[in-house]
Amino acid sequence: MMEQGGLKASGFQRLRFEVLKRDGFTCRYCGRTPTRHGVEIQIDHILPRARGGKDKLDNLITACADCNQGKADGLLSHDEIERMRLPD
Repeated sequence: MMEQGGLKASGFQRLRFEVLKRDGFTCRYCGRTPTRHGVEIQIDHILPRARGGKDKLDNLITACADCNQGKADGLLSHDEIERMRLPD
């Protein structure tokens, strides 16, 4: 079985779905959705894997393809992370 960042593909697919469900299938950067805006959604690492980020629920968010590509492997500022926080 192929691996994705240390997780077997089936484990990452389950985690991916949990992230999408938690985020309401909505880009956490811009608020766009596939159904209303026709965007492709992806899973983004808050701390990129290239910088040591892990495939953990608290390090993953939903992003549209445009926002995810724009971020690349850059780091978010503290203010950006705070704006994306989910309500408790």
